Amino acid sequence: MISVLIPSEDNYFHIYAEGVFHSMQHIENETEIILDDNYPFILFYTFPYHNRIYICCSKEICNKNLFSLYNVNKEFSVISILEGRRSFDRFKKSLDYLKQKTNGEILKLPAAFFWQLAYLCKIGHNNSYNLEKLTKKYNYKIVYKKEVKWSRKNS
Repeated sequence: MISVLIPSEDNYFHIYAEGVFHSMQHIENETEIILDDNYPFILFYTFPYHNRIYICCSKEICNKNLFSLYNVNKEFSVISILEGRRSFDRFKKSLDYLKQKTNGEILKLPAAFFWQLAYLCKIGHNNSYNLEKLTKKYNYKIVYKKEVKWSRKNS
């Protein structure tokens, strides 16, 4: 398990984590989110003048590009880093869209899926067709909800 501390008071930066959720605890001025590190996880850091996304997996799964970041309890591997407002927004909106469409099942896909998703977001090719095609490539049995729509505003 990997633990990420989310400070509740104003700091120089904000952090949030996505992944296969295990549990959450409130401790004084912090919230601890515990994620299953058998699956990839995503760390969102927002600073006053820039944003950064780290797409990660445990060092037991991938023992390259080892990082240790503030508010994370142990070392992990970084698959991809997205910087800048456009890439950050594209990735976040694409991830939210796919989580809604699949009831969160995409969070259980392998690290290579998230690496390719990050690339689509970097180059601006994160439309609904490409997102769903990529998802089906890694799990063709995944079931999509039909009521979730992708709009031009999302890309």
